[in-house]
Amino acid sequence: MTTSHRHSILEEMSDSLSQFQDVLGQMTFLKVYTQLCIGFPIAHSTEDVVAAIQKGAAKLTETFPWLAGQVINEGSGPGNSGLFKIIPYAKHQKNPPVIVKRLPNLDYQDIIEKKAPMSMLDGDILAPRKGIPASYGENEEPAEVFSIQANFIKGGLILTFAGQHNVMDMNGQGHLISLFAKAMRGELFSETEIKEGNRDRRNIISLLKDDEPLLDHSFMQVDPSNAGPPELHPATWVYFRFSKASLETLKEEAQSSISNNRTGSPFSINDIVTAFVWQRISAARLARFSPDEETKLSRAVNGRSILDPPLSSSYMGHCVTCTITPLTLHEITNAKLGDLSVLLRREISDITSYSIRSIATLVSRTPDKNTISYAAKLTFSKDLMLSSWAHQRTESLDFGPLGQPDFVKRQKFTPLESLCYLMPRTRDGDIDLATCLREDDLAMLANDKKWTEHTEYIG
Repeated sequence: MTTSHRHSILEEMSDSLSQFQDVLGQMTFLKVYTQLCIGFPIAHSTEDVVAAIQKGAAKLTETFPWLAGQVINEGSGPGNSGLFKIIPYAKHQKNPPVIVKRLPNLDYQDIIEKKAPMSMLDGDILAPRKGIPASYGENEEPAEVFSIQANFIKGGLILTFAGQHNVMDMNGQGHLISLFAKAMRGELFSETEIKEGNRDRRNIISLLKDDEPLLDHSFMQVDPSNAGPPELHPATWVYFRFSKASLETLKEEAQSSISNNRTGSPFSINDIVTAFVWQRISAARLARFSPDEETKLSRAVNGRSILDPPLSSSYMGHCVTCTITPLTLHEITNAKLGDLSVLLRREISDITSYSIRSIATLVSRTPDKNTISYAAKLTFSKDLMLSSWAHQRTESLDFGPLGQPDFVKRQKFTPLESLCYLMPRTRDGDIDLATCLREDDLAMLANDKKWTEHTEYIG
């Protein structure tokens, strides 16, 4: 093959990959990797397991060629953040995106007995990339769209899935993991899965027309003249567990504590747990702040079902929006759990297809997307950012020769105070909370009877 012919093929591939550039994924704060690690006991030879993992990953990249690409930023300069796009990545054109590491000093049974605490899930070791909030430099190795790191430890395997966040959100990555499990079982992907996974993303969200006004999105807009690094304090990542029984107790408390004038709005377990977490962490912070101080909750919301027409759950692009709920510390700590849960559900119910279209239009019309972030107006010392992955049923997936996982967790990455994640449920129906808090807030929670009654400290 001549050099010119090879260049022509690469150009054709780049053109075909341009269809995977969605609008919401162009926000620059998404230049990070979202990651999950999944633990399995190993009873097979590692050679057989490696071969099965590579075969499953190859099935993904063959069916969804964009997964074998790399993400670049093109055209950035003063006042313009450029365009994030997928281009071919020669390494993954020839080999499945799998990294194999052998870590005999880590003991799987020890991790299981301690319920997979943050302290035993070091992202610097178990992950191929830094995780949120750490970004990466343009001069580093190519930013692959997707990769799997297979960590073989004593008595087990920890699979880490890493997805570039401009290209996919955690809902898309969760679906990707389910497709990988399907490939490991030797099953064929459905026509819908293939169609939605390879869908043209460029016009997936209909932008507002000239006669359709933008909504007020000042909560996510940064003034470049006042922009500076956020004030960060030392904080620690830890896990707490809400057992299935505790979740039922919280549900009963919430359902029985709705004020008469606030009925008629259903809420979910996610709403209840989120409300409880925000309330008790806010109570812990009363030691540092006045009761009249305002605290805001930023909550990530999957926009697929909200759009009109709705997107399929098999869509793997970026389609997340956020709610911002402000209350004073006095208001939140004195609210009934049911009322707070109703409020959080109504915040989500208020999101419309028009509001998502409006945000997408703002992003599209803003040359410098560094000025747009869901955390633009948050103060990390007193506000809270929470994303729930509890609806993803990763723990119940059958990964073929690997079986079902023992745990599905986020690893320990760079601390960012007030960032929280609800993990996919365990097979017993428990929900683990990953939270990053300063030591004095953790100490206050340890002495909070309401908190300790409903949670188990894992660490």
